[in-house]
Amino acid sequence: MFDELGICPDSTVAVHTSLKSIGGIEGGAEGLLDYYTELLPEGLLIVPTHTWAVINRDNPVYDVRESVPNIGVFPQICAKETFRRGNAIRSLHPTHSVAVFGKRAKDYVTGEENTRSRTPVDGVWGRFYDEDARVLLIGVGLERNTYMHSIDEEVNPFPENPDLYFDAVTTDADGRRYELPHMNTSFYWSSVDFPLLGDYLDKKGVMSYSTLGNARVACFDVRKGHDALIELCQKAEDPLDFHSLVKAAE
Repeated sequence: MFDELGICPDSTVAVHTSLKSIGGIEGGAEGLLDYYTELLPEGLLIVPTHTWAVINRDNPVYDVRESVPNIGVFPQICAKETFRRGNAIRSLHPTHSVAVFGKRAKDYVTGEENTRSRTPVDGVWGRFYDEDARVLLIGVGLERNTYMHSIDEEVNPFPENPDLYFDAVTTDADGRRYELPHMNTSFYWSSVDFPLLGDYLDKKGVMSYSTLGNARVACFDVRKGHDALIELCQKAEDPLDFHSLVKAAE
């Protein structure tokens, strides 16, 4: 699959995975993680372990050891595996953490304990462009592509509404606590609308496709995707409104 998609052993790859869509997997979720990491011996495997549904103003404390991902079984397994494997770490972002596997894992997540928004341009997600990364959507659609939120943050200003912020706390594996005051929790673009640009991204050569088990695999080329979406934002009447981008793509 990786060869077919042009992914090399030293690539940086983020995976959004539906285990159910793949079907039977030898070794289960842990076996799938082994498969991914073996294909990237010199690269980085990045698995979202988000907790945005449970870390908020009413429950502002994220603990990298205990906060359970709210986006599926595979992220939950990967979060645990970062404490069992070498060259692996879960980041300290309170709402949009990731599990990273690879020789550069620890360096790549440095600074996430100081974040002030969900997907900052200088954070784990924003740096995908410099990494020439790929985002694999395995049995899931474009609505799961977290990277597109980073483009939203790059283009659009933070909101003025104070209700869209909270004072977060993140706790590392040694129990050290980091305060993150005035954490922005909002996006302008709703991820449920991302599939509306599927045809446009295809025309721009952003997407390529393969299969894994019974699952369709869509591969999002980050540099091509970023540049295509920035081009749309420049054409759109209102980049705050995702439907304005959709209209500009017609």
